[in-house]
Amino acid sequence: MAYFEDYHSLKQIYHSAGNNCIVPGSSFQILNIPFYSSNDFASNVADNYAQTRNELAVYLKGKNETDVKVASIIKDLFEKEDCDVEQNNHFDYSMFKAANDERSKRVIILLHGFNEKYWDKYLPWAKALLERTGKDVILFPISFHMNRAPAAWSAPRLMKELSLIRNKVYPENFCSSLVNASISARLNIKPTRFLWSGIKTINDLVQLVSIIRSGCHPNISPDASIDFFGYSIGAFLSEILLMADPENLFGASRLFIFCGGPTFDLMDSVSKFIIDSSANSVLHDLYVENFDENICGNQFLATYFEKNTSTGHFFRSMLSQNKMKTERINRLIKIGSRICALALKQDIVMKPQSVMQTLKYDYKTMPVRIKVMDYPYKYDHINPFPVNEKIQKTVNSSFEDTFNYASDFLK
Repeated sequence: MAYFEDYHSLKQIYHSAGNNCIVPGSSFQILNIPFYSSNDFASNVADNYAQTRNELAVYLKGKNETDVKVASIIKDLFEKEDCDVEQNNHFDYSMFKAANDERSKRVIILLHGFNEKYWDKYLPWAKALLERTGKDVILFPISFHMNRAPAAWSAPRLMKELSLIRNKVYPENFCSSLVNASISARLNIKPTRFLWSGIKTINDLVQLVSIIRSGCHPNISPDASIDFFGYSIGAFLSEILLMADPENLFGASRLFIFCGGPTFDLMDSVSKFIIDSSANSVLHDLYVENFDENICGNQFLATYFEKNTSTGHFFRSMLSQNKMKTERINRLIKIGSRICALALKQDIVMKPQSVMQTLKYDYKTMPVRIKVMDYPYKYDHINPFPVNEKIQKTVNSSFEDTFNYASDFLK
């Protein structure tokens, strides 16, 4: 099937099927596998961004009884501790697997983008990778994304109200929308969530691969090869995972990067689909402009980075081009032959020059392979393959070119 047919058929199957289903007319099945995250990580750390307390106060002020339910849900979003969000700790991940009873011997783990709530656009990606590489594909959700977040955080009415309140509290805010209101508010309140949710996701992947290596995974062989396909912020986390190589589990893993790769300071994440400008400003203040000072003012952060874990060390090295440059470059030189990146010319979130600046550096010593494509239709970072009937032949062709290139590297 072409991309368009795959998108529509897989979306229907994925949302209507039960835990497991064989995809009609194909040789693969989709499994939904339960996972319990044992990594409770710094969920109660307080941040001192007083203005965001006003955001909650403004929202709750003058609410009448008919708005009690709405107000309580919004208040819960602001005040509930991360460790108490059950969906983030106990969830299912999906696996596209050959339709047989044998345990997989070759696996690709696909990590998605920032503020994603649905797997729909990735279903054809997983199918394409499976068919072209012969490897089974795991769709693993990042902490507090996809099915790892309460449904209320995506409720249109609630999030539209929250977006309006954010614009009142922050008059200079722009790109606020019902799509990004919950993640923007949560990061405004506690910008350390960006770090801890990333670290938790990395630790979850370590836990998953440890289960595989122990022989306890029912669908994957203990000696299976484990590779990665990282898109957007999923690429950022995958890079850190390979750089840190916690518990020496990823020394042979390869990583294909799509629309990702740069250090955090070179990303432009302000978008109605990602985060608004106020949240982005708070994140840049913490992680780029005043990181060292903010560490000193936060005891838990200071303690964590003093321990100098490999994951924390390389997470820090990927925050800014000008900090820990030698450590980052030396590590990328060592693992670069196992990384291939594809950037898109019209991507303004993860610009090709930013990808090059991080992954190529001097264009001589860095062995990372990088290719820049430009599709012959209007696209963007969020939607590289628009489902538009008028251009479906061109989109199908671009999709084929992209995933043939990715699969040739990951085979």
